[in-house]
Amino acid sequence: NQYTLDGTFVKSFTIKGCTSNAIRNLAFDGTHFYAADTESWIYRLDMENQQVLDTITISEYARHINYSPELNGGKGGFVMGDWTTSIYTDKAGAKIGDGPALKGASGTAIHNGVLYAFEQGHEDAYSLSCYDVASGKHLRTISLADYVEITPSAEAAAAGLSVFNLPDGLHLLALALQEGAGTRFIFLDLGSVLGLEGYNVYRNGEKVNTAPLKHRYFAEQLSTPGTYTYEVETQLIDGTTSQRSIGATIDILDSGSCDVPASVKARPGVFAPY
Repeated sequence: NQYTLDGTFVKSFTIKGCTSNAIRNLAFDGTHFYAADTESWIYRLDMENQQVLDTITISEYARHINYSPELNGGKGGFVMGDWTTSIYTDKAGAKIGDGPALKGASGTAIHNGVLYAFEQGHEDAYSLSCYDVASGKHLRTISLADYVEITPSAEAAAAGLSVFNLPDGLHLLALALQEGAGTRFIFLDLGSVLGLEGYNVYRNGEKVNTAPLKHRYFAEQLSTPGTYTYEVETQLIDGTTSQRSIGATIDILDSGSCDVPASVKARPGVFAPY
């Protein structure tokens, strides 16, 4: 199936020359797509002509697959594997190393030396785990339920995963979340993939909220004349916080220093009853 980046369905088609009926995951190296089908080979695809260009034999089963230009000494390669396994290969499919043990991985991706795995084998079947590529050490696991804006449905489960490097330098982690109503596509800023707890607001350097705000909205009433500068920071679920935003300043003037409104006119409006 082909979709636009906002999740709009475009069309469905069959790949000629693909003997598998169960393609599980796709990877893109900047030129070609590669498909994994839970067997011991992957397909190099020509999407424009909808056909297989090459079948590459690999040493293990591949349910998940992702291309990374960082692997094989910067020559590029794949991370692939089954539910609980991961291996690194060159672009010809030759194994160059073992990756970490995973927990029900449906999709994987690599960025800046970190292997990201979208996993079903946790209490929440839509958890994102991070592993160090060099050592295989588990770094952290977060549930998509920890993101205020997402709220997965009860039957949700992890699916595919990929990294998007945008021309403006922003790096996004793209996740496919399987839900009863269909697949939802979610894009996370890799700089905040630890998971967002909420927002803190500071007035003249002092925090005014007692708990992180869950929505990007804040209001308060002040009557004392003076100058007030507000700053905002994000707080992640591990307690770390970002730098504060550029301050926004307001002035509350004394009632005796305000000019009296002049040339005020009123005109009748149109009343529309509910």
